[in-house]
Amino acid sequence: MKTYTDPSSARRAAKNKGLTAGQFTIATVEGGFEIVTTPAPTEVDPTAGRVDELVADLNAAVTVEGAAANKRIAKTASKRKGLGATLDAAMPHPKAKRAAKVKTPKAPKAPKPPKAPKPSDPAKPSSLDQILGMLRSAQGVTAAEIAAKFGWTVKASSGAVTWRLGKQKGYAITTEKDEKRGLVYRVAK
Repeated sequence: MKTYTDPSSARRAAKNKGLTAGQFTIATVEGGFEIVTTPAPTEVDPTAGRVDELVADLNAAVTVEGAAANKRIAKTASKRKGLGATLDAAMPHPKAKRAAKVKTPKAPKAPKPPKAPKPSDPAKPSSLDQILGMLRSAQGVTAAEIAAKFGWTVKASSGAVTWRLGKQKGYAITTEKDEKRGLVYRVAK
């Protein structure tokens, strides 16, 4: 064995030989320092005898606390040397139990009965019938007069005349500009 004058030169020489810090030690000998290689440690499985115990603990935690406990225990176990890969292989996936559940179909709901039409009172005509009567009068009617009678806005009143009665019901509505009243609606005869 070669003897070195100081420990730092022995360390440099060991690194030049490709040895890492755990593979050698510097021994003090008569006349200097020597590099002593340490034997490679035999591979000891850190999980030997513990996997079954840890998997049982994991399964108990999963059933008690759910997926949050599963993640927490797996994170703690993976910090220990060599346990992470073994536990990942042995640990059930948190969604595996959910996938195994079978949902029973619910009974179909009974269909709702159709709504009965509101009975119309022949003594009280609808608002469109009342507007139609106003349109048939000789002087006609303005949107402001319809709005005042029914409590509507002027825009809604003119829409009821032009859209509902004119376009949808098919009445021929005429308009005439009056100096005092504004736009007057009438039904063409």
